Amino acid sequence: MSKPARVFLFIMGLLIFLSWGFRLYILALRWETAHNRIPTLLIVCLSFGVGLFLIRMAVKQGEATRFELLLLTASALLTIGFWGYRLGNLILYPEWDPNPKAHLRLSETFLVMGGILLFISERARFKQRRAVGILLLFLWCTLLSRVSSALETRSVSLPSGRSIIAEISDTDETRSRGLMFRDHLAKDRGMLFIFPTPGRYPFWMKNCRFSIDIIWLDKNKKIVHVSERTPPCKSDPCPLYKPDKKDALYVLEVAAGLVAKEGLTRGMQVQF
Repeated sequence: MSKPARVFLFIMGLLIFLSWGFRLYILALRWETAHNRIPTLLIVCLSFGVGLFLIRMAVKQGEATRFELLLLTASALLTIGFWGYRLGNLILYPEWDPNPKAHLRLSETFLVMGGILLFISERARFKQRRAVGILLLFLWCTLLSRVSSALETRSVSLPSGRSIIAEISDTDETRSRGLMFRDHLAKDRGMLFIFPTPGRYPFWMKNCRFSIDIIWLDKNKKIVHVSERTPPCKSDPCPLYKPDKKDALYVLEVAAGLVAKEGLTRGMQVQF
């Protein structure tokens, strides 16, 4: 293996340690409120293993064995696959990330480095083509799955005729996350929570960064309760907001001020 290749492996291994070490530090700080903390911890451990392997390959004397080249190929595919998925997620859902621009650049950087690592790891051209083919298929399937998820929206028509494009939140995971960690919500956007059965479902504003209007709807899609300009929760315990009299099957979260602007009150009909 050439000296430039060894230098590249060492730099990439060091960058992996630095970036995922910082991610581990953030995860430790937010352990109690972090989502998907166990999968994230497993990814961090795997990334540390890849970084350690790359540094070992950089300082090793002599030529790499066939098995080591296969491990390099696997490391390259893992790197490109993960950061390709991350990049697709950032492109489709930039509002879900607290710092999308910085993470977009980070994803692009590791994608390029993963491509270079793939080039270094493969000696025989036919193996390169096979690895690239598998990689492109994986990235294509990932992109299709993310595009499919992005299409899960519904147009909500207000009594005035105004339409809101609402993301559908109909699973425990999506309902639990809601609009957490987002930096803003466009005036013509919202989130529609769909519950399995009617009930007086409470909402809180933990980890939310801006005020919103919350609208509870019954099974006939009539407004039963509203909470205007609901503020973010500054400290625990966070207050709960819920209907005081009637059950709701749907809850619509929209930009703060829309309820007042549209004059929405109990009993009004919403269509979707």
